[in-house]
Amino acid sequence: MSEIKKFIAKIKSDELVSPKFDYEQMEYLEKIADESHPILDKKVFMSVVMIVGTVLLLSIILASLIIFIKDQPVDEFFIMIASTCIGALAGLLVPTPMNN
Repeated sequence: MSEIKKFIAKIKSDELVSPKFDYEQMEYLEKIADESHPILDKKVFMSVVMIVGTVLLLSIILASLIIFIKDQPVDEFFIMIASTCIGALAGLLVPTPMNN
């Protein structure tokens, strides 16, 4: 159950709070809860983090193998993938303003 749906259920179950919300406000909250936001779904968020983290880990392992085994310079492609993954992980893991 999403956080918004939990909030709506809490409003409806509390006798002190529910009279303070009129029909239009509750309808708006239910409309927001019904809309699908993939970033609010923890499974989607965690799968994106896992994919980006896996790509980062694999690119670091491949680059280190190239450095230590073949004594060749690291291909710019691996550097590009690793830096992109680090930036993506940093962007995904930074808390959003609504989660303060």
